[in-house]
Amino acid sequence: MKYWIIVLLLFCVNFINAQNETIIKGTLVGYDGKPMIKAHVHPDFIGVHLTRPSTMPDTKSIKSIHVEKDGTFELRTEETGIFILQFTGVHHHIHDVALYLDQPKSLELKIRLRTYNYVDNFNNVKIIGDFNDFSFETAQKLEKQSDETYIAKFKTTPRFYRGTSDKFAYQLLGAAKDMRSINGTQSDDYEYDGAGDYKSIIFPKDTVVKIIFDPAKLIRSDAKAEIKFLNTDSTTMKFSQIYDEQKKRLDDYQKALADHMLSGKPRFYRGKPFEELVYDWSIELEIIKNRLEQETNPLLRQTLLLNYIEITGFQKNPDTSYAKKCLEEIQPTSPLWSLNPALLPGIVFLTGEIEKHIDYIHTALENHSDKNVKATLLFNLIGLATNEGKNEEAKKYYDRLINEYSDNFYANYAKERFNPDRKILPGNFIPEFTLTSLDDSTIIYNNEYFKGKILLIDFWAVWCKPCVGEMEHLHNAYEKYKDKNFDILSISFDAKLEDVIKFRNGKWKMPWHNSFVSGSFKSEIAKKFEVIGIPKPVLIDESGKIIAVEIKLRGKSLEKTLSETFKPRKFIRSD
Repeated sequence: MKYWIIVLLLFCVNFINAQNETIIKGTLVGYDGKPMIKAHVHPDFIGVHLTRPSTMPDTKSIKSIHVEKDGTFELRTEETGIFILQFTGVHHHIHDVALYLDQPKSLELKIRLRTYNYVDNFNNVKIIGDFNDFSFETAQKLEKQSDETYIAKFKTTPRFYRGTSDKFAYQLLGAAKDMRSINGTQSDDYEYDGAGDYKSIIFPKDTVVKIIFDPAKLIRSDAKAEIKFLNTDSTTMKFSQIYDEQKKRLDDYQKALADHMLSGKPRFYRGKPFEELVYDWSIELEIIKNRLEQETNPLLRQTLLLNYIEITGFQKNPDTSYAKKCLEEIQPTSPLWSLNPALLPGIVFLTGEIEKHIDYIHTALENHSDKNVKATLLFNLIGLATNEGKNEEAKKYYDRLINEYSDNFYANYAKERFNPDRKILPGNFIPEFTLTSLDDSTIIYNNEYFKGKILLIDFWAVWCKPCVGEMEHLHNAYEKYKDKNFDILSISFDAKLEDVIKFRNGKWKMPWHNSFVSGSFKSEIAKKFEVIGIPKPVLIDESGKIIAVEIKLRGKSLEKTLSETFKPRKFIRSD
């Protein structure tokens, strides 16, 4: 009798636990519908972790689940909110699935991955690995052979022990169109790289390891990634579909841009960006707008609104009315902001009414559960306060970001961009510099060359969309003030000088002083002027003292700042 009581109690406990947790199971297969050599599921709740699968004895938090040989997987969680599942497999492109779990559910999925999109010409494929700490910057080029394969050789020191030796791990760079570092065609084993792809593992048998890359062995297919919900409610499924559709839009855009660039065409031509000349977002925007008009489910409608805003970021003149709708319909504490935290401050700025909606940002900052959202907001508040000259307020936000979110990307970025000890600030003198004129190599630009002028130093690049977006304002400012002791020095951070020449032969002539810097962000002048992102404009007075920097010199703010600068003022003699 006691035995049956114990069994009954255990059944009741397990039943109650099952009611309080979401169970997600299913199969993960490759392009051909078959299990892959090695595959994983990487679950992620923003700010929380899942428990281990039921087949494992403990309940410690995990980051990845190994998919069984037959392609099956299972995981459980008691958490609710937005949940991202990342599916990966050898020879295949990563795919995300978003789930909105408002209560415990039982979900069954079938996922099929797609293969990589490979380049047409492999002559520029490089190898990274243990030998260079997987550094993209020091990747080694493979040597092409007469049989159309590519090889690289490395010295190694295998230490044999019980029939095994040290492993040699590597990846290929430049084989996939989106420039992902992927596994090679020669492997004894595979290892997940932590970023959606796999490393090829070789077990050396000699003191030299020879890596052979054979393009003929690459797995290619036109089959698309596919998600199937075998049992779930409509809201969960539709939310996932909306997320997947948006991912596909952005993936298609990135693929088109990669094809455009790989064909040797410039990102900007005759002053117009790739988005205006080649890639038209209008159809996708219209699709989302039509769905918004028909959607009555608040969650799905809010998700569509965010999708619309995300795409309008590619438009020259975005519709600000949808930004206002976002702030009206989406709560500051909504988990939807976790999908793309940068959208929240971006939407507030897009309304053009920052002061009106600043309380929205502060409410999210104090009450949102996602630390990534909070760190993103603090970073933007630092920038806003800095641009308004509210240094004490900026320092308060800076200290909070550094102290409370020290492991966040934005904390490290803030240390570089908003460190209170930085030198490129209004009131300080610019550092000494020397540059060569792009138009006349006999002309050397330095501090003395521009002494006695109001000078706008503009760090930019052809590939930088926001930089090109400033061209109209720069040209207008130059025409208006060039006869009033005003000049511009544009410093290009492009990879090739030819790109700058082509650009200036188009719509924007840039009829002021121009220079080209090798090494871009790693150059000496970038370090001196603390350039970690572009565009970075710096306005200095006749003596070389900084008047204003960055946001006060961009867009319509440039005219306002110059207007203030050229008010009647005492002229500083150059002698």
